[in-house]
Amino acid sequence: MINYNDKIIDATKKMSQETLSKSMDRAKKLTHPSKKISRIGSKIGMTVGTLLIITGTIGILLGRKWGIGSCLAGVTSVFSNIINLKRMN
Repeated sequence: MINYNDKIIDATKKMSQETLSKSMDRAKKLTHPSKKISRIGSKIGMTVGTLLIITGTIGILLGRKWGIGSCLAGVTSVFSNIINLKRMN
């Protein structure tokens, strides 16, 4: 009976280690995309940031309170994406 329990425990440990290893590999792939995917994401982010800047400028000219916030969000988005693109090169 003791041998049987040891075999079950060893099999469980092995399966747990394999599952942990697969999970860690998957997490690394999801949090570290390829350069191509990261570049595409940064370009999309820059486009969205530019649209936010344009929308914010229109909002400021119309006297809306949200215009300043939109401009700040757009500028932050554009700068962070430029930094990301330069870091990748």
